[in-house]
Amino acid sequence: MPPVPGSSPTILVVDDELAVLNLVKLILETAGYTVLPASDVHQALAFFQNRDCSIDLLLTDINMPYFSGLELAGRVSEIATRVAVLFMTGWRAENPGIELLRAAADSGACE
Repeated sequence: MPPVPGSSPTILVVDDELAVLNLVKLILETAGYTVLPASDVHQALAFFQNRDCSIDLLLTDINMPYFSGLELAGRVSEIATRVAVLFMTGWRAENPGIELLRAAADSGACE
């Protein structure tokens, strides 16, 4: 869904694969969104710790070095409790990250 005219929702996109990060950024910017790119979880957390920017959506890869996208979402929820989170992956449905996400959803940790 494109943004409402006169507004520009801000999406923080996190992916350790630069080609994917740049492609997603291009697609979202073309659709009219403001995009903050981060190539790792440390950069992503820095955006949330810097209160100068307002982020409407965290769009994160599930499988990344250091922390999974699910772990990143958990840390972000401690800083910015009202940020929506959307997970993405290029892996098959049987990957461990997807299984972690399913388990979190089953336990009620995800809404």
